[in-house]
Amino acid sequence: MNESPSQIYFVQAHKLPGIDARLERVIPWIRDSDRAYYDRLLADCCVDTTLARWARNRDSEIALHKIRLMIADGHIAGGFVAVSGRQLARRREADLIDLARQAGALVSPNLRRRIQAVYPLIGAVAHNDLYLSKLGTTADFSGRGYEELLLDECIKRAETVGFSRLRIDVDRDDPIIPDLCAENGFDLFDRGVTPDGQVTYLNLVREL
Repeated sequence: MNESPSQIYFVQAHKLPGIDARLERVIPWIRDSDRAYYDRLLADCCVDTTLARWARNRDSEIALHKIRLMIADGHIAGGFVAVSGRQLARRREADLIDLARQAGALVSPNLRRRIQAVYPLIGAVAHNDLYLSKLGTTADFSGRGYEELLLDECIKRAETVGFSRLRIDVDRDDPIIPDLCAENGFDLFDRGVTPDGQVTYLNLVREL
């Protein structure tokens, strides 16, 4: 890794002072870490506004208390979101309910189509897996080795908590994360493809 900051530490986002005013440093890397998914699911929404609303919702997949941030010399450099397989469906359901409410309808045909467009991307997640939902860095830290620090931190936390397996779904065309996962012991067990065939996610697993 090049140009390492002198101080790096990790913190849960909700414990970082002034996090509400610093969401502009958090939301972009969350969006970019799963861009193909969000581009389809949130096609009719303001993506960053929606993700910021979800981050403030304790029940969301990307709730602040589920985001672990990397701080480098006082700057938010990136982070990851990890939830248990047991929690994943419930948290994604909370986000979909929010979308339906924003659309002003309990059941929206357009929302249903968008869900159908992203559902095939995600592989099966066992209840006792730790699911690495999002991992990424801010633009100014991207591609400089910080993604590996984030993955190392996630693996350590998974082992500490007692999970035996780590799961992640990544866009095949992402320039960094697929290779990083392959270098760190993740195995491919399936592929998810959107109905239009334009996006492929690699469904990966790592035994701990």
